[in-house]
Amino acid sequence: MSELSNDITTLQEQLEQGIANAKAFGGRTGQRAENVLSDMLRFFKKNKRLTVGQRRYASSLMEQVSPETLKKRQQANQAWAEELKANEILQVEIAAVSNYYLKAGYYANTARNCISWLMGGDRAAILPPKASVMKMMNNPYAEKVKDSAKSAPLWSVGQLVSCRSTASGRFHLVSGDREYWRHAGDGVYTIIQVDSRPIDKALTYKAKQGGARYYRLLMLGSTRVIDVMETDLKKVQKKLLK
Repeated sequence: MSELSNDITTLQEQLEQGIANAKAFGGRTGQRAENVLSDMLRFFKKNKRLTVGQRRYASSLMEQVSPETLKKRQQANQAWAEELKANEILQVEIAAVSNYYLKAGYYANTARNCISWLMGGDRAAILPPKASVMKMMNNPYAEKVKDSAKSAPLWSVGQLVSCRSTASGRFHLVSGDREYWRHAGDGVYTIIQVDSRPIDKALTYKAKQGGARYYRLLMLGSTRVIDVMETDLKKVQKKLLK
């Protein structure tokens, strides 16, 4: 840890430099260090001393936001960014999981910053640290989303499909009447888009039925357009094509 001086003038300078380093460090760590060190500086100016506990804590905080620590973090972040740029599969998975969590309301800051970085052509946005991203990515819900995102689509544009009864209450209306069937599967649809919206449900992927990938469907003989998950689609019954 950083050694704090016993000299009043030097100690004040060390605290002021620690606050400046914390501002340069940024993020939650930098903000916390800046706030605490600023409080200690005010206490020190008033009392001309710091307690043993304050000195120990100040020394620890100053070490956390030191220029050397900042340089190491920047190097690690740069290596992580290069790793991600070279891994298109991981980019797809991170995008899918980030969009899912933006909808779910968890890991919001990490998810939002990941999307900003992935969408930035010049990579101007700041990529969250690898540890934060992996925490968001490595859990049972994220695994289900990744399974759906990385699997090959079971259906393609132009195919005719019907909806399973499970689609009721969880499809997304794009245009037209919301009541799109009288009985489960009595409508015939043409697939007009694959991956029509981000995955918003963590469903177990099934090889024959698929996962939570969305397809945009146009109902035959109607202007009705809906987004339905892969797992809620099925082949059209022959009687409906007569």
